[in-house]
Amino acid sequence: MVCIKAAESWRKGAWVQALTITGQLSLLHYVAHVMIGLVPLQLTGLLENGSVVFPTIYALIFYAGAAGFSFYWKKRHSRGPLEQLIRRWE
Repeated sequence: MVCIKAAESWRKGAWVQALTITGQLSLLHYVAHVMIGLVPLQLTGLLENGSVVFPTIYALIFYAGAAGFSFYWKKRHSRGPLEQLIRRWE
């Protein structure tokens, strides 16, 4: 409820807009977090027996990159890249 109230109160805020756009591209981010995030970590062995610090920093960097990409993408396109690809196959 706090998040909903904050989003309604600061609807025009840049950070709310960025989070909204990031949520609109959630399919892309779900696929990317597996392909870009988890697969390389699994292949390099960094997912097992690691400290909490590395995955936390890795996740923050990934999320910042995802939010930045989302903001950049939505300024130029109406749909996300995976959504566009799926619609072309229809």
